Amino acid sequence: MNYIEQINNFWKVHQDKIELPPSSIAIYFALLHLNEKNGWSKEFEVKPSELKSMVGINSTKTLYSHLEILHYAELIYFSPARNQYSLTLIGITILGQTVRQNMLLSVNDRETTDFPSTGQNPVYSKVLEIDI
Repeated sequence: MNYIEQINNFWKVHQDKIELPPSSIAIYFALLHLNEKNGWSKEFEVKPSELKSMVGINSTKTLYSHLEILHYAELIYFSPARNQYSLTLIGITILGQTVRQNMLLSVNDRETTDFPSTGQNPVYSKVLEIDI
C-alpha cells in the first residue's frame, strides 16, 4: 500500500462521492497511521481504548458508530471487540481502482457481523460503487 496514494485517493472519494463526519475522518487517518506502524498488514488489531484516545472520543458506542460509517463507505471492514478488553480487527480497503474490487475481506466473512447498532443512517447505509 502506498501511504500518499491512499491519502490522496481518500480525499478524492471524500470530495467527489461521500462527505464523512469529521470524527470518521479522524478515525480513518488514525487507522492508516496504526496500520503503517504495523507494516501495512492485510488486517491488524487495535484496542478500542487506544483508538478512542488517539481521536479524542470517549464513548465506545460513538467509536463503533464511526467505524460503521467507514465500513458502509467501503473504506474499511472490521470485527468489533467482544468486550472492552478485547481487540477490534480492522482491514483497510486499498483505494485506487473500483473500491468493491479491492475489498480485502467482506464483513460477512468474519465470524461476527453484530455491530453495536446506533440505528442505520440512510446517508451511509448505501453500498457504494466508487470508481476513482
